[in-house]
Amino acid sequence: MAEFEVRDVVCDYGVYEDGELKLILNSRRIALQIVELLKEDERIHRELNPIKDYPPYLDCPKHARTPKERGAEE
Repeated sequence: MAEFEVRDVVCDYGVYEDGELKLILNSRRIALQIVELLKEDERIHRELNPIKDYPPYLDCPKHARTPKERGAEE
């Protein structure tokens, strides 16, 4: 999950994602609104695309799997 924040940048305001400057704006209020929209967008994306539970054998090297787990024909 990305972390968004607003920080002062010289005489304007910067929108940062995971510590990296992404956008500079004149208005702090608008910068804060953009951060809220980005957070809401990410939350909706996570709800619509949940992480699926994959079979545990996908975590092990291919040579350690059985032929059936590798997709071989019976």
